[in-house]
Amino acid sequence: MFIYYHILPHILLVTYWSQQNTKDSFDTAFMS
Repeated sequence: MFIYYHILPHILLVTYWSQQNTKDSFDTAFMS
């Protein structure tokens, strides 16, 4: 459960970045 709640906000953040930026920015956000 801890892992789920830790990863979920990150997934939402990556999704947000993917909608607002190019794929290069998406990859950068994902690697952060």
